[in-house]
Amino acid sequence: MIIGARSAVFAPARRLGIIVIDEEHESSFKQDSSPRYHAREVALHRARLGGFPVVLGSATPALETFHRAREGEFRLLVLPERVLDRPLPAVEIVNMVEERAIRKGRHVLSRRLQQLLNESLGRKEQVMLFLNRRGFTTHLFCPQCGFTLVCEHCSISLIHHKRESAAVCHYCGHRTTVPSECPKCQGGALVELGMGTERIEEDIRVLYPQSRVQRMDSDTMTGRHAHDEVYRQIRAGEIDILVGTQLIAKGHDFPDVTLVGVVGADTAAEGALSTTSSVARARKRLARCLPRYSSSVTWKLLP
Repeated sequence: MIIGARSAVFAPARRLGIIVIDEEHESSFKQDSSPRYHAREVALHRARLGGFPVVLGSATPALETFHRAREGEFRLLVLPERVLDRPLPAVEIVNMVEERAIRKGRHVLSRRLQQLLNESLGRKEQVMLFLNRRGFTTHLFCPQCGFTLVCEHCSISLIHHKRESAAVCHYCGHRTTVPSECPKCQGGALVELGMGTERIEEDIRVLYPQSRVQRMDSDTMTGRHAHDEVYRQIRAGEIDILVGTQLIAKGHDFPDVTLVGVVGADTAAEGALSTTSSVARARKRLARCLPRYSSSVTWKLLP
């Protein structure tokens, strides 16, 4: 048996009998640098040459895969029921435009989400807050001249990482210090816009100082066993509120998690994307992400 990432699809095997691609919808199966390939398509081609089956597993299949199954190119196998016949959790959508019209100032959580969060914590249950965006803020903007701090290589907005006191490009890794004033007009300090998991964690610690809060993203999960330690802590009841990116949306079974809040559900997918095709793909990724959270929730889900 060979287990590996996307490059494992090229592994030599004399008597290969089946290829299983789990979570086939994941964009990580596509390599954007040379040599460019999609592991799913390589697996299908290799299966045609070798005369063996390929299993594409996903609770939220890629649109193109589902279409090929509906057209009869693939055989569609469906699991119509959840494990242990669990019902789907209740879903509520909060319009933050209306929320901001009622509440002045900056608020990370809606009143409804805060109410449910208070109820869950009061029952000694656990809560997960999801935002698929690292860092503290997503834009550093000058209100005087309109300048935005961008990557000198990629021309996209640099993300402010507060604890590191750095502005970081999440595409190429370029880092720079945060200027004390606008580099263009010297008209004062840059204004921070947007939010990432670091900012949510900071605000949650202020709102709930007695709760045990942990953040799980690629900035905090740097140690070899960091992921395992967080999973151990949440199963042991040592974490009350888990804030994180897609790392927490992997279908884990956490029986004491009864509430998931998806912060900024619509804007989180689009981020800095600007082209029509990119935004469409981002929305499709978001639509695939949201149902996954329910597998970690006992009965309640709140975007």
